[in-house]
Parts: sequence; C-alpha cells; structure tokens
Amino acid sequence: MEAIAEPGPGQILSQGAALDYPQTVPGDAAFAIPGLFDLLEAEGWDYAIGIKANPKLHEQVAFLTKRPPGRPPNHVVRRYTSFHYRVKSWSKARRIVAKIEFHPGELFPKIGFIVTNRSLPNERV
Repeated sequence: MEAIAEPGPGQILSQGAALDYPQTVPGDAAFAIPGLFDLLEAEGWDYAIGIKANPKLHEQVAFLTKRPPGRPPNHVVRRYTSFHYRVKSWSKARRIVAKIEFHPGELFPKIGFIVTNRSLPNERV
C-alpha cells in the first residue's frame, strides 16, 4: 500500500499525489485595497488587480497614447508598458502594467492599469 502525500503550501492533493498549483489572485478595482496587497505578498500569493486611473498614471503612459502618423489600421493596436508607482496608502512602490488600445474608428485610446507582483512580460499579466 502506497503512502499518500501530504500537500504543502501551494499544492493540492490529486489522486494521492501532491501537485503544485498557481496561487494567483485576479481582481478589479474593488479589490485594490492596500492591506490586501501586503497580505497576499506575506502569504506568497501572486496578484494582478485592476486599479482606477488617475492623472499621475496617465502621465506615465502619455508617450504611448499618441497615434502614429498616417492612415489608422483596420485592427486593434495594443501597446504595453510597466513602471513602479506608489500611492500614499501603500507600504511600498508596486509594479503597474498599463495596456493602451487603439480601436478602429475611435478617436482616443482605451487605457487600463493593473497592479501586480507577477514577473511575467507585460502582455501576459
């Protein structure tokens, strides 16, 4: 009779074997609570949580919001960047990933911001 493995942190038990699973918390701006970031980091969880835009965030991505000269393409154009940013209520600066989308027929780009502790490339956060 085989011994059943005990799952450790970040693992689940599947058919008697302990398997790793990703500990990632996604969320929208309603979850952007300063204490939550600290708690998730202390517990070893990754997070990717949307945050509300503000003028300082828009300043950081202004260089990407200009349309290139010439006729606009007939498909969505996406640009990404990341930078570190700190709000007064946060205990430290955190990585922000910004996505800028230019949609055909629209005058202004759509811009979204995510705060994350993941080390993935910007496009994959």
